[in-house]
Amino acid sequence: MLTRQICHCLLAISLLVASPLAAQDDPVIAELDAFWAEVSRTVAEGDFEGMVAMNHPDGIWVSALASNPATRLQAEWLAAAAEDVARTRAGEQSPRVEFRFSSRVHDATTAHEVGMVRFTNTRGGVRMEDVYGLLDSYLVKKDGRWTILVEIQRWDMTKAEWDALR
Repeated sequence: MLTRQICHCLLAISLLVASPLAAQDDPVIAELDAFWAEVSRTVAEGDFEGMVAMNHPDGIWVSALASNPATRLQAEWLAAAAEDVARTRAGEQSPRVEFRFSSRVHDATTAHEVGMVRFTNTRGGVRMEDVYGLLDSYLVKKDGRWTILVEIQRWDMTKAEWDALR
């Protein structure tokens, strides 16, 4: 009986240790990590064309900050992004976004990524207060490229919640 309990404990420990390792070896997670790194780059560099390319042409962006909660990417979101891009390109601000995930469910061509985003910005040499948001994204991969089909953001998260996702 004791041997069976030891075996169960060893199996549980090996599963706990192997799960993060399996995720590290997952090629789809590696692709999605590269995708989110590219999102961060486009924001930091004010790459408007890159931002547009990261989003599906029929994509929807939902945010508590948008005047219309469900906004087609080509409308209000692109207008707001264009203003931020202009300030970034002019050197008036230095925005940064980082992502941390609590759930990543995917197959080879679809993904549901849930976690948080931290937005940091410096304007006129002054670092603004960090803003933390819930990120709930649905992505599709077509022609070898990931794009965001639906992104839901809620900007009322805390630094403590961000830190908990380490």
